[in-house]
Amino acid sequence: MKTRLVIAYGVFLIGVLVSSYCFVDPNLQYLQWFYLHFSLRSQPGKIALLLIILVIFFTFYILILRLYQRKILKQKDGIRLITMTVLCLLFSYPAVYSYDIFNYVATAKVAFLYGENPYIVMPIEFTGEPILSFMHAPNKVALYGPGWIILTLLPFIVGGGNFVLTLFSFKAFIIVFYCLLLYLLYKLSKNFFAVLFFGLNPLVVIETIIGGHNDVVMMAFLFIGIYLYLRKNRSFGVIFYICSVITKYATLILLPVFLLLKYTHRREIITQTQLLRWSMYGMIIIFLMSSFREEIYPWYAIWFLPFVALVGSRNEKLLAIVFTFCLELRYFPYMIFLTHFGITPLLKTIITFVPLIVLVVLLFINRVWGKTSLHYLR
Repeated sequence: MKTRLVIAYGVFLIGVLVSSYCFVDPNLQYLQWFYLHFSLRSQPGKIALLLIILVIFFTFYILILRLYQRKILKQKDGIRLITMTVLCLLFSYPAVYSYDIFNYVATAKVAFLYGENPYIVMPIEFTGEPILSFMHAPNKVALYGPGWIILTLLPFIVGGGNFVLTLFSFKAFIIVFYCLLLYLLYKLSKNFFAVLFFGLNPLVVIETIIGGHNDVVMMAFLFIGIYLYLRKNRSFGVIFYICSVITKYATLILLPVFLLLKYTHRREIITQTQLLRWSMYGMIIIFLMSSFREEIYPWYAIWFLPFVALVGSRNEKLLAIVFTFCLELRYFPYMIFLTHFGITPLLKTIITFVPLIVLVVLLFINRVWGKTSLHYLR
């Protein structure tokens, strides 16, 4: 059973890797060969392919969690599965769902190649810049903190001016922080299930290892800060928390938590579990508040998922699994109607929250009346 699962999962990952090149942008001249030979031109075909991949991904994920809890899979098997996922999908085409990684590269170019302030100068102002032909938001200044801009110097230098090498240098750079975050989750929990719960969640894999979103960088700095603070190294803990905030501003909402820690640390009345739960609630709040700024993007779930992995109850973990699946479904209304307006926003809201509300009601009924048999994560 175990060997067959590992082989099947490996074959699936290779399929995802190959399938990702069906979505190469026609304007991306650096990967024209893939566009000419692999690109899937049919929109219904693209939708069907992505939906099948998503369903299979979550099926593997739930199966892996269940087998680990039943002790059929061991920790070394989990490490093997995570390693396979990273090594295989590192080389996938990143812009299957989102083009954000191109924005990272463009912002680094503005700062380090052209020597301009990316908070003032937009990429679109550099007429003739090749990356403009396939960017989806060249008319925006930098959206992230100065910490992130400084960090991007490393993958930009490693890329050496070659776009493809630079692109995959950015992916590899972000994956390093993904691995660091997994290590910190294990150090805080001493429970490898927490590592699997977060690290192999399809949303995390799709948005981080494939898509290259930088949210794991922010979260890795945050968890370094939390880990150091809990180990009495409070000064460095605060420094890394600040690094998290200046990477991507979402963790600023946890400032009250860190201030509370500062004023109560001598009495040590706040436990690790309390700290992590308060942080989880804070990141859920800022996640929901993101809808007021623009919209809720699927990768924002990375803000609270590590905390759910560490201190979430069974019901909370179940809700998180269903919610991450629903968040990935948010891409499909746009793919169907090819517009962000009209019925698309309503469908996104329905897809995201209605299944979650239904599950909450079922869990409530099960708890109050005990008539519903809900077996999960056992």
